[in-house]
Amino acid sequence: MIHTTESMKCEQHNQNIDFVLIDDQFIGEEKLLCQICFKQISGLKKVYRISEAINILQEKKDSEFSEQKTIILDQLHKINNHIDTIVNFQGSLQQLINNILEALQNWKQELENRIYDISQYNFLQELNKLDNQDNTFINNQKIFEFIEIKRLQYSEKIKNNIQNLQVLATRNQGLCQLLDITHIQKIISIKLNQTVFQQDKVLSLAFNYNDSMIASSCNKEIKLQKFQDGKIGDVIDTLNEHTQIIYTIIFSKSKNWLFSAGKDQSIILWKPVRLLFNFTITNKQQYYNAHKDSILQLVLNQKENQLISCSSDCKISIWTVNYKQNSIQYQYSLERHTGPVISVCLNQSNNLLVSSGLDKQIIIWSQKNDQEWIFKQVIDKSTNDFGFRISFISDQQIVWQSFKRGLTHIFQEDNGIFKEITEQRLQLAMNAQNDGDYSFPSIFDTKKQILIQKYHQHIYFLNLNSQNKLNVQQEQIVLNDEQSYGNLSNCGKYLAIWCNQKFSIYEIDYVWSLKPPQ
Repeated sequence: MIHTTESMKCEQHNQNIDFVLIDDQFIGEEKLLCQICFKQISGLKKVYRISEAINILQEKKDSEFSEQKTIILDQLHKINNHIDTIVNFQGSLQQLINNILEALQNWKQELENRIYDISQYNFLQELNKLDNQDNTFINNQKIFEFIEIKRLQYSEKIKNNIQNLQVLATRNQGLCQLLDITHIQKIISIKLNQTVFQQDKVLSLAFNYNDSMIASSCNKEIKLQKFQDGKIGDVIDTLNEHTQIIYTIIFSKSKNWLFSAGKDQSIILWKPVRLLFNFTITNKQQYYNAHKDSILQLVLNQKENQLISCSSDCKISIWTVNYKQNSIQYQYSLERHTGPVISVCLNQSNNLLVSSGLDKQIIIWSQKNDQEWIFKQVIDKSTNDFGFRISFISDQQIVWQSFKRGLTHIFQEDNGIFKEITEQRLQLAMNAQNDGDYSFPSIFDTKKQILIQKYHQHIYFLNLNSQNKLNVQQEQIVLNDEQSYGNLSNCGKYLAIWCNQKFSIYEIDYVWSLKPPQ
């Protein structure tokens, strides 16, 4: 115990502490009572004598210490075994490498010795061959024969040692077990916190930067509501400037600044001047005809100085952003798709952009040193299908879900080119139903390494393990309609879903297991 109770005194009465008050309304030293404090508290109260509280806490901490110590000692034992394994592996590895080096050095030495030998000759012996024109050809043949003999001699030794290296590296059980101990399994637990009636269909949800507010697009208006302790509260404000359905809304990650767009082809920037107990929008900028058709998604880059929009007009538009002026400025468009562009996503480094469209194309765009985005590649995929949901799960990995068959495809960058890893493809659903509504995005939480993926009427949770492979968790959310929308809070703790005229708020807990997956 770090603090000793003998030195503790009641701050108000400077008396020894005799009791501990059991009441969640009080914390820390507020729970400590002297005799005078005890008498001053009216009504029923639950208390422990200080000696009882000390004994209860000590027993509790002793039990926790014993349990946690056992967990740590088990890991220490495994680590010590792996240290021994790696030391032995290092010795075997070094011996094989030494054998290869020795063979190469000896081979080299014999060739160098031969160079010295052919540089020396006996004058009297060579006089007899002075007029022999074939002698040079014969000597060259002897050199070729010598080189071939040595190549066969030493290459066999090198080949044997390389094969032993391959066996050592790929079949070493100790190394395979070491991969297991580096894997800490993440188990997801989901609890329904709240349901709230919301009759109008919601096509987009967004949490503000500190998760104190949630915005939802309901037809052609935006509702701003309080969000606290995992629950939706009162409506703060309603924004009514759009003339048609709103498809996408996003908040800044650092300030209360909202962007919206939709079927009316306009982008609106909403900037509050005052945000205390009341939320009042006093500064608004609207950009008409931002696209020639419906705007389906907006994305802000990490620096929040660039906005990316994609549209049914087959274009991706790039805009510069200015917070102080609450403005955006059109820069240029990316035109490679031949059908509506449904989804765009930036990688974590913000130097790659992926887009997916109804033309069944998945396109990679690249950017260097904040210069213009340029076309990089069209990804080859195993299925001739389009998909609504796409996301980077690392700088080098992309997840894309096809519309049919419930298949989630993985694409990995290899030498600058993204290729499908067919053996990592996931079958989320075994039925033949189509995916359904396009608006629910793929959500990847980079901090928790969790992917939330909707398919038809199910919400799946997948965690990215230490081998950069996705594992489907047992926990899932079953909806009663395929038309739904959801988003994750910035803290990663709450998932808000609208479906069938109601909001559902789920609390997500992450439980860690040291037992590797079977």
